[in-house]
Amino acid sequence: MSGTRIIALDLAGKELLTSDDGGASFQSQESMTEAYHDLAAVGASVAAVGIDGLILRSTDAGSNWSSATAPSLANGLHSVAGRTDGSNPNQWLAVGLDGFDGAIFRSTDDAANWSPVATDLTDIVLSDVIWTGNRWLACGRDNFFDGGVVYSSTDGLNWS
Repeated sequence: MSGTRIIALDLAGKELLTSDDGGASFQSQESMTEAYHDLAAVGASVAAVGIDGLILRSTDAGSNWSSATAPSLANGLHSVAGRTDGSNPNQWLAVGLDGFDGAIFRSTDDAANWSPVATDLTDIVLSDVIWTGNRWLACGRDNFFDGGVVYSSTDGLNWS
């Protein structure tokens, strides 16, 4: 949701939709050939992430979309979250899977460019990331289905 506008992905993850009437009706804003898994909004800025590290961004509440400079991944991004950063552009994090290892990517320029965050995520699948108001949380599971994992960071760079 961005202001009063609702922004959504269709069930297949191949169409970005918007509603300005509380969800009574939706209009297609962008049709894609590849699937997207998640989207998030911070004010009028929106980011959508998907397979192969694809990232789309909008700075006008989902009316217009452009490709971000996205990371190269063997699998894809599963989740994205953003937060305001004072007078700086919004900060974003995306998590996913690169081969058999977890991947975290960060943008500090309102989702335009993304870079990997150096962490040791061997044999981890990350499936969700959120901003709690004072820290980032990324969660998932290990590749052997032995249990869940949760990582925490206050700056998006250093994780424990």
